[in-house]
Amino acid sequence: MADAEHPTAADAAVVVDNFETRARRFFDLVNDGNIQQLRVLIDALDADELNILLRWMVDPVERDYIRSRSALWSAVFRQHTDIVDLLLEKGADPNEPMIFGENDQRTNMTPLYSAVLHANLELCIVLIERGANVDLGSDFGITPLMLACDRSQTEIVTFLVENGANLDLGSDSAITPLMIACDRSQTEIVAFAIGQRTYSSSSAAASSPVPFHHRKQAKDTHQQPAQPLTDHGTGNFFLSAYATSEQRIASDSEWKKTPIGQTGLYNMGNTCFMNSALQPLFHTPGFSQLFQEKSAQRFVNGNNSFGTNGVISGSFSALIDLIWSGKFNALRPGIFLEFFARRVNTEMADRQQHDAQEFQLYLLDALHEDTNRVNKRQSFEQNYDDTDLGASASDFNERSKLFSSSPVNDLFNLTNISVVQCSTCNTKSVRFEVVNQLSLELPTNTDCLTLKDCLEAHFSSASLEDKWDCPKCKSKQPATRSTKIWEIPKVLIVHLKRFSLIDGHYVKNDVEVTFDVAELDLAPFLHEKSTHHNAALSLYGITDHSGRLNSGHYTSSVINLISTDREWLSFDDESCIPCGTAPSPTSKRAFLLYYKQNDQQQQQQM
Repeated sequence: MADAEHPTAADAAVVVDNFETRARRFFDLVNDGNIQQLRVLIDALDADELNILLRWMVDPVERDYIRSRSALWSAVFRQHTDIVDLLLEKGADPNEPMIFGENDQRTNMTPLYSAVLHANLELCIVLIERGANVDLGSDFGITPLMLACDRSQTEIVTFLVENGANLDLGSDSAITPLMIACDRSQTEIVAFAIGQRTYSSSSAAASSPVPFHHRKQAKDTHQQPAQPLTDHGTGNFFLSAYATSEQRIASDSEWKKTPIGQTGLYNMGNTCFMNSALQPLFHTPGFSQLFQEKSAQRFVNGNNSFGTNGVISGSFSALIDLIWSGKFNALRPGIFLEFFARRVNTEMADRQQHDAQEFQLYLLDALHEDTNRVNKRQSFEQNYDDTDLGASASDFNERSKLFSSSPVNDLFNLTNISVVQCSTCNTKSVRFEVVNQLSLELPTNTDCLTLKDCLEAHFSSASLEDKWDCPKCKSKQPATRSTKIWEIPKVLIVHLKRFSLIDGHYVKNDVEVTFDVAELDLAPFLHEKSTHHNAALSLYGITDHSGRLNSGHYTSSVINLISTDREWLSFDDESCIPCGTAPSPTSKRAFLLYYKQNDQQQQQQM
């Protein structure tokens, strides 16, 4: 048998074959928190057997389990403090990280990092007293102290610093704990940190600025000094938010090999509105690829004051990467919702029922601002006529890019052209309007209608209720307004407005709508002078709503993004059912419809 410090897989298999019942019992007792029976069992094991169970990362009962963690890590994860202390006393390694995957790809998510993640000061104390490295945390150089600062855990921050945590130790993206505390406006933590640094400076002549066992890490930090946040063109907190979200979501979710694209999302109270809005985005051509971690880092602009400094895009990217990993049956995106509340919209993160379309608008806007290429916006006024619409449209596009430009808007933005015409002299005024969703009214005086009916009503000419101030007549005159499509986006989201406010209450319109699946032809709604030739789109996703706004339920159906045969999937929170063919094209529940351009060359570019 190999030496006791480094058992081999063969050693583990031999030992387990001889004490499988006790091994199974050992891990069951650790997970259940039964310390009394665990002590009895440990006393019955010989030294080699105990060493295997303490140090070998693969549970000998479930060797093929896709997520592997030591008994100590399991005890920390379940916050069994007394069992953690017992295992450390018996020789468990306090710095052994959790392993993800089947090839021992370490994530460096240490037990101490997990204790901070659970805001458990008592566990932190036990681990530090038993020899845990206070600066060893997770991927991307995220330390336990950084995590504690990010989560406003003042007591844990104080404890970690007093026990040698390095305030100047930067992450791989050169972000330090003090930077995080400043960004979160955590006055108490900032004051404490500055006080600690002042004390360290005054005593520098007598001692090293960090404890002896941390000197190597401190030296590495000085070789790559932390830079101001504004110097990071890829986004200030993208990597920090990504790493924290990836670890938290993975820890909170159950690992199970799943066909790629079929991972669901747990309902965390009444969050089906969020789940049903996210799944179609995950399967949106071009969008999911854009926000994979390696791609998104290139687009995030940390200098845009209207964005979230990469926080929401980092968390969203982690969610996308885990969704497409094929390692989870369902994910619990609690940390994503926390970041959404902190940086985007507090009201929609109370885990109550909300409007899926409203949530999606907030999210897309936040992701747009995070990837907005413009730092200093240049606003402009439109003053176009119908003399040369092509030139006017080009001028509008160029000026718009100086105000707002992102890969998100490049994908979703629909450009309409609105023409107001004086009924007296026929003078025309032209405006271009950009939206990232097309919202269509649903009439209440019919039992059924088609999507084409809604489009015709939306793009029909209408007389203005108020007279128009005609620049040629130099007086207010009757006028008409007509709106047409000027440019069709690569991805078009159609919102069927089923909810309306009547007498202070939201009322749902359950009218049956028949929509196009194989091909939605927008050619009849294009402006006659538009140069956009491809007007054919195909359906790839639906968000449905059943019941009332405050007591209803959202679900979604999508075409699997990686499917070659247009396989449809039906999502109901954590449940995913492959349904083969497309859903019924006639529905009282359809709320959001997702279309993509049919042009093959366009799809390849996406």
